[in-house]
Amino acid sequence: MKTMRILFVFLCVLSAGSAPAAYRVSVGPDWVPIDYRKGIEPGSALDFSVFGLADAPAGKHGWLETRGEHFVFPDSPDVPRRFYGPNLVFDACCPVGDDAEMLADRLVRMGYNSVRLHGWDCSLPMGDEGWGRKWDSHTWAPEKIDRMDRLCAALFARGIYVTTDLFVSREVTWGDVGEDNRMGHTPDEPLPNHIYKTLVLVDEVAYADWLSEASKFLGHVNPYTGRAYADEPGMPFFCLVNECNLASQWKNVRDMPAFRAAWRAWRGPDEPPPNNAKSDIFAEFEEHLEARFFERASRHLREALGVKALLTNQNIGQNRPPLQRLRERLYDYNDGHTYEAHPRSVAGAEATGMEAIVRFEENDPTAIDWMGGVARANAAIVGKPTTVSEWDYCYPARSRSCAGLIMGSLMAQQDFSAGWRYGWICSRAKRCDELKDACTFPARPFSALTDPIALATDKIATLLFLRGDAPVFSASGMCLRLTEAAFKRADGLAPRSDKAFPFGGVWLARFAQATDAPTPPGWREIRYEDGEAMRARGEDAPYPIDADPDAVFRRDPMRRLLTVVTPRTCGGFAFPESGRVESGPLAFTLSGSRATVCATSVDPDMRPLATARRILVMHLTDLQSEGSEFSDETFQTTLKKGAAPLVADGTAKISLRLSTNGKCHNCSQIFNVTNTNLRNFDSPCATNFDLRLVNNEDLGFVNNPFRVFALATDGRRLEGIPCRVENDTLSFTASVRGSDGKARLYYEITRP
Repeated sequence: MKTMRILFVFLCVLSAGSAPAAYRVSVGPDWVPIDYRKGIEPGSALDFSVFGLADAPAGKHGWLETRGEHFVFPDSPDVPRRFYGPNLVFDACCPVGDDAEMLADRLVRMGYNSVRLHGWDCSLPMGDEGWGRKWDSHTWAPEKIDRMDRLCAALFARGIYVTTDLFVSREVTWGDVGEDNRMGHTPDEPLPNHIYKTLVLVDEVAYADWLSEASKFLGHVNPYTGRAYADEPGMPFFCLVNECNLASQWKNVRDMPAFRAAWRAWRGPDEPPPNNAKSDIFAEFEEHLEARFFERASRHLREALGVKALLTNQNIGQNRPPLQRLRERLYDYNDGHTYEAHPRSVAGAEATGMEAIVRFEENDPTAIDWMGGVARANAAIVGKPTTVSEWDYCYPARSRSCAGLIMGSLMAQQDFSAGWRYGWICSRAKRCDELKDACTFPARPFSALTDPIALATDKIATLLFLRGDAPVFSASGMCLRLTEAAFKRADGLAPRSDKAFPFGGVWLARFAQATDAPTPPGWREIRYEDGEAMRARGEDAPYPIDADPDAVFRRDPMRRLLTVVTPRTCGGFAFPESGRVESGPLAFTLSGSRATVCATSVDPDMRPLATARRILVMHLTDLQSEGSEFSDETFQTTLKKGAAPLVADGTAKISLRLSTNGKCHNCSQIFNVTNTNLRNFDSPCATNFDLRLVNNEDLGFVNNPFRVFALATDGRRLEGIPCRVENDTLSFTASVRGSDGKARLYYEITRP
């Protein structure tokens, strides 16, 4: 069905030839330019390093372990550990010179405590001019590995833990697999790496090639730490092969001799391999191959190389019951990927004369239950830590500003152990120019650093998940028991077990699956066949469950809004027609553009929002690249890429109910900031308060110690914003278009 939709879009655009786009993004009444500064000013309201989320140096607590569904350290086995951060992709793993230190500092100020290095196996063999040229993929360029070593050392020193995959995108050839499986190709012809990933399961030459390169990396000694990566406690978790998806490649590899031999050895000579990769027999065969590979590979890594890191595999998110059973029995933790509005290039776009045709599908996040990692939550496994090493709500989706609210609350409430946004930098530039303020790049999918809206939403996810603003569901959960009926269905098809739960349930209570593990105490167990029977009868709620009292996420599809309410962070996403949105002490009304509005306490002592002395407010509309062209105003078909980012204009009338009883820091006298006339306040400090307020009389701050500042994207204070305090409620208007005509995303509220 998805292929047909893409083909339909392509034929429509093709029939239009080079006709002008229906919508073009340009500076004007709807779109505002932004002065995008990519660093973070130390000590600013955007400097999250004050929360101490990165515990330096990485590895000081010993090797990471698992205890039930949590990561723990041996020196504190009762303290669950969470990790969150970005993916650094391709050449971003190898920043030049002092950029490694600068990048590591910036990541700490973002509040991250982990990164995922992704695609380094493609970048390390290349010199600085390698993209678009041939190179020996088995030999690392000395300057590239030196840069990655320098970056890793800088990350470890700052308390940032690193994860990676031992094969991602290294360029391989048909010579890297056995001659019998080359299918007529010559040894020097490029081999699609997704086919290579499946061949390591069955082909001895491919397996030896994978093992050799994995061993080279793990045995490499970082000269800046003096430790091999196999001995590096700051790199405590690995996936063996990124996104090995045998089902998607089955039609390409089914008739290869190695797969036929593996099938005969497992099933016998009389039955041919299945044609249908959706069948239950294929799913069991896939489980058999993966179990054999994982046990063999992990045994070698541990026994021959002394690897102590936690290991996983099959992170593509194929959540069929046999792979779920395997994950429970063999892996140290359960990893997967999830995307919303993932873009797809339309084949043959060049025939239209257009620069590009990229198609994605965006759903209304206020109406769809399965938005944002729900499949990952449904596929959690009892007794195993759950991680999501790639997640994104992709540019240019117009509602992506809600991503941090959705993913942050879901990961926190479902008690995930780690998450990594894909990708923070996805660079093919030898000097990682995306890091520089002077280099302006168009916003693009999978590169949050080119998209200030994506970067802002990740701050929200960091607060809700890593800082722990959203609590874990504390009441009973739901366990799906994968009985024999889940593996042998009457129709012969293999179901995806993540679809066995109601999608909306993950916002109400904990969910997990089990094959062998006992159901957690107090949880409700549902057998797979019972759920199937209930669905067959058309029952509306096959897994009825009461909402956990700690639930923080609410969706109102009738009014087209969603909200998240926690003691320290409150926010919501809505459309102008949604009217007044209330999210705990925060309320807002939008005009001009759909938006996310979020308020969070940024006091170093992390006090609740209602009593915070320093509050960060975000007003996030939409962002597109100047000159981008789309087939219509849904923006779901991109015809031309743009240049510098522009922010959708709009305003938000914001109010915050705050505790207005204050204490003088000098004399400890209690006063009410809204009702007390500070000129007559009986305190030796009253005169000082009065002078400070009178000096800001032009902004309406007389007898009002609250101040509101618009912030630059690096956290620097810009202009003051008029505000009012009435009946314990502070109000101000956030406008995307600032006094200098440049866009504003952030605001800071302060009080004594």
